[in-house]
Amino acid sequence: MNTSLVDILNTRTVEESEINLITHSPYYDMEQFINKNKTHKNRFIALSLNIQSLNAKFDSLTIMIEQMQSKGCIVGAICIQETWGSENTNYDLYKLHNYNIIPQGKICSAHGGLCIYLHEKFTYSNIDIYTRSNIWEGQFIKIKNIKGRILTIGNIYRPPEDVNLNYETFTREFNQILTRLQNKNTDILIAGDYNIDLLKIQEKQAITNYYETIISSGFFPKITLPTRLSQRSGTLIDNILSNITKHTINSTGGIIHTSISDHFPIFVTMDETPPMVEKPKYVTLENKSDEDMNNFKNASLFTNLYGKLNKDLTTDPNKNYDILEQTIIEAKNKYLPVKTIRYNKYKHKKCEWITTGILISIKHKDKLYKKMKHATANTDAYNSVQINFKAYDKLLKLTNELIRKCIIIKVYKITKAI
Repeated sequence: MNTSLVDILNTRTVEESEINLITHSPYYDMEQFINKNKTHKNRFIALSLNIQSLNAKFDSLTIMIEQMQSKGCIVGAICIQETWGSENTNYDLYKLHNYNIIPQGKICSAHGGLCIYLHEKFTYSNIDIYTRSNIWEGQFIKIKNIKGRILTIGNIYRPPEDVNLNYETFTREFNQILTRLQNKNTDILIAGDYNIDLLKIQEKQAITNYYETIISSGFFPKITLPTRLSQRSGTLIDNILSNITKHTINSTGGIIHTSISDHFPIFVTMDETPPMVEKPKYVTLENKSDEDMNNFKNASLFTNLYGKLNKDLTTDPNKNYDILEQTIIEAKNKYLPVKTIRYNKYKHKKCEWITTGILISIKHKDKLYKKMKHATANTDAYNSVQINFKAYDKLLKLTNELIRKCIIIKVYKITKAI
């Protein structure tokens, strides 16, 4: 039996022009996890754990986090499920050094309860997006000071209930959350114990429907191997979902092999500063004017082609094919030659998903920016062009993001079909 979501989905190594949406999330022991992340100062780490009683496991949690911190591995956010705490719990007893605790008492289960530990170097605000439910719990925060951008963190707990109606209700209610989050234009990580075994997406229709719902909403699971193991089987019920932005697209997931709980801690690492796409100095282009295309067609189809072919019925057809190919190549080289010219950001595409309309919009945005810079500050003219520039810049970024998401989801669906 397959034990990896990657294997079950039958994903393949994509071409250079495509993007790997669901990638392998390996197991690490604690030392490996620390060594992987301790030297990356510009990396945000989100960790998630079903702790099965914060009171019982707090000492173990403290030791684990202090071990990381002592070796320079700083986790930005720690999402905890099954704290078993209530609204009356004194959470001051469960503070971690260098972290602020954001608790939420249990709502739908005696074994519920959530909390997020956020490193004190970050500021946050609560997002009032979760509507109280009797089948699952959720909390959401907005982290504001990660290299000038916003990161939304979600923390989810759905108690185990293997009933189709429960799956359907959760999928519908959770999808409403995802839809609302989509419109916030932020990086998003939603961690938790969903108690939905993604390794069974081919066996149970309700799980298939859940999976298709999150994919259609533009979110993808970052954890692909079992997070809870028994002697005979493993289940993938804990996960971290990510949306697709230029910051999250290269984020990586993993699982920490430790005995702190029956559930393994899971994590996602995300570089706070995404790699820059370098502008090429030169690009190669083909002549494709109507006149050139007509000349090419006429030359390749009518330049004594019939006279060049061997008409003997017993001749090897590959020889005639070679003649046809050579004729076309010669015509192409003559009438559609490749030119190497200097790169112009207003004419040439740096990424395949950029459209001609986007190139025109980039040029217009840059004109507004230059006009703003040449205007006298704090004048009506300056304020007017500044408002126009900011509005246009925001619209252009949103358009780019939507186009990228549409292409990524389309690539995923094609990859899955194959």
